[in-house]
Amino acid sequence: MTSDYAIDAKCCGLDCRNPLYNALAAVIGCRLILVRQRTYTLSKSAAMRRAFKTVVIGSVLAAGCAKERAPFQSPLIGEWQLTSYRLPDSSGGAHPWWDDKPAGLIIYTEAGFMSAQLYDTRRPSVGVRWDSVSADAARTQFAGLTTYYGTYVLDTLAHTVTHTVQGAMSPDWVGRKLVRGYRFISPNEVELRVITDANGRPTSVGPVLVWRRAPSPNER
Repeated sequence: MTSDYAIDAKCCGLDCRNPLYNALAAVIGCRLILVRQRTYTLSKSAAMRRAFKTVVIGSVLAAGCAKERAPFQSPLIGEWQLTSYRLPDSSGGAHPWWDDKPAGLIIYTEAGFMSAQLYDTRRPSVGVRWDSVSADAARTQFAGLTTYYGTYVLDTLAHTVTHTVQGAMSPDWVGRKLVRGYRFISPNEVELRVITDANGRPTSVGPVLVWRRAPSPNER
C-alpha cells in the first residue's frame, strides 16, 4: 500500500521520505484510486452504451436488408398444361411428337420438387383391367406416355432447368439428370427444350414443349 501511495504522492510532487508527506500521500492516493476507479467505471459504461447502440443499429439495418432481399423464387413454380409437343426436323421445321393435341401436366413446387405427366390422346381404351391387357395393348399404352417425378434446379444464367429423376415409367431413368432449356414466351407460357434425352445423353434435336400456366379448377 505504501509504495502505491508513494507513487501517487510522487505524481503530485510530494516528498515520500517525510512521514507527514506519506500520510498526506495516503489520503491523496486513496482519492486518486477512487477517481481512477470512477473514471474506469464511467468509461466502461460509456463503452457498453456504445456497443449496445451498435448492436441495435446493426440489427435494424440487418432487418431492413432482409426485407429488401427477398428469397429467390423460381418463375416456374406452379402447374403448367402441355399445349404443344414437337420434334425439330432436318429442314428447320418441326412436326408433332404424337399429334396436335397432346395432354400433359408439369408441376414445380416451391420446395424444389417436380412432376411431369405427358400422354398421347390417341391412345385407345383397353377395355379390361390394366393388369390384364395383352402385351401389344400394353406396348401401345406405354409408348404413348411419359411420366416421372423428382427434384429440379434452375440455372438462371444458362436458362436451363435440370430434373433429377427419383421415380419414372421406366426404372432406367431413376437417378438421371434431364436438362431442359427454358424460355418464357409470355408470363404464363414457357417453352422447354430437351437438351439431354431420357438416357441422360446430350442432344441437339430434342423435342420442344410449350406449357401454359394452368388456371385454378375454380376458375375454369
